[in-house]
Amino acid sequence: MINEYSESNLDVILAFLRGKGLNEYAVFGLVGNLYAESRLRPDNLQNSYESQVGMNDEAFKKAVDDARFDFLGSPLGFGYGLCQWTSKGRRDALYRYIKSSGRSIADLDAQLEFMWVELTGSYKKSVLNVLLEAKSVDEAARVVITKYEKPASQGKDKTEEERIKAQDVRVGYAQEFYDKYAMKESGQTVGKVRIALDAGHGLHTPGKRCMKKLDTSETREWVLNSRIVKKLEALLKPYNCEVLRVDDITGATDIGNTNRAKRANEWGADI
Repeated sequence: MINEYSESNLDVILAFLRGKGLNEYAVFGLVGNLYAESRLRPDNLQNSYESQVGMNDEAFKKAVDDARFDFLGSPLGFGYGLCQWTSKGRRDALYRYIKSSGRSIADLDAQLEFMWVELTGSYKKSVLNVLLEAKSVDEAARVVITKYEKPASQGKDKTEEERIKAQDVRVGYAQEFYDKYAMKESGQTVGKVRIALDAGHGLHTPGKRCMKKLDTSETREWVLNSRIVKKLEALLKPYNCEVLRVDDITGATDIGNTNRAKRANEWGADI
């Protein structure tokens, strides 16, 4: 459940993202992730590192702005800011971008600008292009966590179930923000029908293909199903409904039946 966040910060973030032409799904897919990372606070120092530097958020911000803490030279690995930038390369780039205009390291506008620099740069193909065409909050939130934020919960040491569970939490945050703010501000009607679509097994699941005597190419089951799902999504677009794909939209992973059903149920699918 979303709580303890700054309404004024949210207003700034929404205005910025909408001003970039993102649709409401993309806007709140990003917001849900930013909330998970920092509770929408640009001055947030990763909580587990406060004791290592001996400062809280406010003291750390002042120390960096007054050049009493070497942000670039610090050997510590810590997340900072709205997106909790953690890798040294991205964190250093954030610092240089903000300080080049003489602003505070915790300046919300500056951090949003830098996020957009990243999204329109090295993350354009993998993240921004998906957001620009997002058809659900679920789709938008998942591409941000898996391709842009990439927190420890999405690491290779985690099981598929663990990764999906962590994604579902952020999708939940994004959906809460969407339900609370998007419908009210965009004039959409409440009570959209939610339709969960499933193309079934993954592309490479053994045995899930056409019989060779009927189809020499042995076309995969997922390929046929995914075509139908995409066609259905297109047909449903003009109607007052939301659509969620519960299978892997790339076909790369065979998400188990239990997890597909769980995702549909937790999302609150009507059909």
